[in-house]
Amino acid sequence: MSYQIIHAHVLSLNEAFGALARITSECYELAKYGETGKSDDTPLIKWGDYIIAQYKNVMDVIWHIEHHLRNPKKPDLKLFNKTHDRYIQFHNELDKGIKDIIEKAKKLSRDDFEVVLCKDWSTLV
Repeated sequence: MSYQIIHAHVLSLNEAFGALARITSECYELAKYGETGKSDDTPLIKWGDYIIAQYKNVMDVIWHIEHHLRNPKKPDLKLFNKTHDRYIQFHNELDKGIKDIIEKAKKLSRDDFEVVLCKDWSTLV
């Protein structure tokens, strides 16, 4: 069962990235040639929602792979047991982490995107 879940998730992600490229292109066109901040920022909202959904899907695949690697002989995925509780906790923490990322991103300025990080990504140049 574990292999099937991982395989299905990976196939779904591959398909989703094609759609993400299309949505990103639409948003780029809107940002470059349209007027953002108007009543119809629907493509930008759609893009943000899609990014969040795909991030959650990627993290879900990672959880399943890690679970399978920790339990190669019998990766139990039954409902309402300790594994299920850890899975629910993982998703709760994931949702909180996403909210934290969004709140921090709201505080970024355009100048913040000009900062270059060192090779180890830990210090600024």
